[in-house]
Amino acid sequence: MALVLAGFTHLWNPIGFPVPNEDESIYLGRAVNFLNTLELTDNSIGYNHPYFGQIFLAAFLGITDYQDFFTSPGHLNYEMIFLIPRIFMGILAIADTFLIFKIAELLYNRKVGFVAAILFAVTPTTWLTRWILLDSIQLPLILLSILFAVFSFRGTREGSKNNSKNILLVLLSGTFLGLSIFTKIPAIMIVPLVGYLIFTNSKWNFKILGLWFIPVILIPLLWPAYSISVGEFNSWLNGIIKQAHRAPNPLYFSITEFLMRDPLLLIVGTIGIILAVVKKDLFILLAVIPFLIFMYFVNYVVLHHLMWVVVILCISASRLFVDILTFVKRYKPLLLLSLGGISLFFVFAFTSTIELVTRNETSQFFGAAALVDQYLEAKLITNNNNSPDSNKNIKVLGNTFFIWIQQYVFHNDNYVSFFQIPKKLEFENQNVISIIDSRFKRELQRDDYTGITLRKMFSTFDTKSIATFNPTLYGDKIDILLTNLERPNKTAIEVTNILDKANHWKKSKYMDIQRGLGTLNMTVDTKNATKDSNVNTAFLKTPLNLTKGPTLLSIGYLTKSDDTNTEFIIEIRDKNNTELWTRLLKHTNGIFQPQLLSLGTDISDEQIKLDVKIRTNEKGLHTISFNKFSLIS
Repeated sequence: MALVLAGFTHLWNPIGFPVPNEDESIYLGRAVNFLNTLELTDNSIGYNHPYFGQIFLAAFLGITDYQDFFTSPGHLNYEMIFLIPRIFMGILAIADTFLIFKIAELLYNRKVGFVAAILFAVTPTTWLTRWILLDSIQLPLILLSILFAVFSFRGTREGSKNNSKNILLVLLSGTFLGLSIFTKIPAIMIVPLVGYLIFTNSKWNFKILGLWFIPVILIPLLWPAYSISVGEFNSWLNGIIKQAHRAPNPLYFSITEFLMRDPLLLIVGTIGIILAVVKKDLFILLAVIPFLIFMYFVNYVVLHHLMWVVVILCISASRLFVDILTFVKRYKPLLLLSLGGISLFFVFAFTSTIELVTRNETSQFFGAAALVDQYLEAKLITNNNNSPDSNKNIKVLGNTFFIWIQQYVFHNDNYVSFFQIPKKLEFENQNVISIIDSRFKRELQRDDYTGITLRKMFSTFDTKSIATFNPTLYGDKIDILLTNLERPNKTAIEVTNILDKANHWKKSKYMDIQRGLGTLNMTVDTKNATKDSNVNTAFLKTPLNLTKGPTLLSIGYLTKSDDTNTEFIIEIRDKNNTELWTRLLKHTNGIFQPQLLSLGTDISDEQIKLDVKIRTNEKGLHTISFNKFSLIS
């Protein structure tokens, strides 16, 4: 019965609920990229999680011929692309239900196991396992490790406790826990629990405990070992440090959200944990206390990080229910009252879950994704060019749901997630499509670099709405905006045209400056220079004022050089010649390229100096030409 209920609550309407999580697309992208290239490291993000999760997910997707959905960057069936992996998550959740039953049955009794499995099948917060996340993949690995630890030495006589069957169970337990840590680091907090089970079941045998530790330690070490093998240990270390120092989101906030979403399970399960303290139930205490302490000190916890806590709450609540019924079974009125209260608990939990899993929270996401694909396809056809490069003048910003296929499968750099926008924002495009969902809106409203810069871009340039997708009943609407970086909104901005003839330049020895109609050419001729390496600079003599807030630099430029190692640089300095901002420009091979650069939010000075540098490494002719060079405030 528990498995039937779990099948319904975890497999019904898998793509309609819940709303896509931004991390789902990252893990899907890594899995598909691994299938196609066998590359383990995500170059766009770096080392933030170990590799087993994406390998495990890639194995399932490979079996289902998942790559067949990506034959072309256009006409993508987003519903099917999300349906298959979410069904896989549902299957894992059903397996979790069975494993919870077996663990609780072996540790306590069949009644506790049955009630715990039913709770996990019907309580609202177990919908978290529907998301395609490392936590969902990690959970059955942890449960398998515990199950094999519980099985080990069970019913074995003292004289035969080291037989091959028990050794195999111990190694399997260690292997699955090692794989769970190799999926996501917080699983290391399950080591005290499983180690305790192995140690006590083996009659305090240190050799058996040491044997169990071997895969627990060696398997996760594959992650740093790989980084060393490819010469990226420093990147691995920096990734760990960065992951540990993200913007704080304390455990308290996630517990508060848990209380709002599933108050009954949290309250009853917590009472069950208190009962475990009274009864000195070390299984429940070792399962939850080290994990919560770790999460408290990590100080970055979102609700789905508490999937393991949900399991323990189900088991502790189950034991509480069974103990209550056992205690009052001799008193019929109390027994009936207790049965009625527990039944109401399950009815309320199940109806709440049904209300959730029958929602449609995703139709606007699929509609918006399809429209953007169709828009870009129409642009491609209009350009009479079947090459994807015909859309290179369009950048797409949005939630990872909308861009992961283009990034990870087709390796299109013009698709960028809003939270991957670098600290030095730049667009080498004429148009920007922004897919604004609720998460994007929150980023836009923040007073950090990304929020301020994007708001500045929308207000500075011609921005219009392409489409709006309203939700059927639940969730937020999605707006699709098109920003033309060739059309400044002149009524709302102040533009300083650096190409204006009123702006005078001073040049160094080998540089020649020529002005044309709306152009500025800077050429360095080092054929007769005394040395190969030279830095030639054009100094803008006219001081510039940047006191009106965040400033954008809009340029159109081409470069030509006899040396591919020549560097073309724009630099901004304050009146004391301290460098405030610098940018290395790309080689364009004689073709004009537009670029929008943000000077950041911390550059504000009455007088700044602007330089253009040409750094050469070999003698020859080197040119940079501008047909657009404007500061936009």
